Amino acid sequence: MAEMVEANMNRKSQTENKPIQTNLAKRKVADLQGIVEFLRQENMLVRTKSPVDIKHEMAGIANNYEGGKAVFFENINESEVPLLTGLYWNRKLLAKILDVTEKKLPFLTAQAIEQWSKHPVDPVVVDQGPANEVVVEDKEDLLRDIPIPTHGLKDGGPYLDSSVLI
Repeated sequence: MAEMVEANMNRKSQTENKPIQTNLAKRKVADLQGIVEFLRQENMLVRTKSPVDIKHEMAGIANNYEGGKAVFFENINESEVPLLTGLYWNRKLLAKILDVTEKKLPFLTAQAIEQWSKHPVDPVVVDQGPANEVVVEDKEDLLRDIPIPTHGLKDGGPYLDSSVLI
């Protein structure tokens, strides 16, 4: 899929005269695990291994890094699922992941949206793949297994904001 996205992004766009070149698959940032490893290698990731409470504590810790490094919480109390935050709060970070300059980042996004609308990518169905590493069956409420933070003291409860779940 990374190759198809890349092919779409490399086509000419009305947003900019020349297509923006990027090679996500070659840089091994075509999936979330690759992005976490890339950020670690680039010293753009903070990892917390200590247990963290998802209610208020996680948001408080993340707030200390907002606008800077992404934060990977490896040990969320009462959850087996780790949590990554801050992937999109910094243009420099996102541009580095996508291998473009900060100035070209909005054009890359516009170009990708334009190309995806003109040339939709059909899903590829496979029997086995990275998405099948963990399969949960017969689960009534899967959202209870995902660490969803309560950010502020006056929040009515946990919620997802500008989140990507993979």
